[in-house]
Amino acid sequence: MSDLIRWLSYLGYALLASAILLSGSAVGGDRMRANQAYESMNDQAGKERRSRLKWSGWLFLAGVLALAAAFILHRVVE
Repeated sequence: MSDLIRWLSYLGYALLASAILLSGSAVGGDRMRANQAYESMNDQAGKERRSRLKWSGWLFLAGVLALAAAFILHRVVE
């Protein structure tokens, strides 16, 4: 059972890291501002940005759920 908990934790951390990288929040504030100023929501880059943010949100939720499941299983087993 501890292997399952460990792998759920790894999965949760990997999903959270993917969400952070996909959303672009791992960069500095000046670079984030420049990226948002360059991408308009109406052109193709804006549609790609919206899609990246949507997937980032789903990855974040999946990561939080995996970590919550690992935490609950850890508390129940031990």
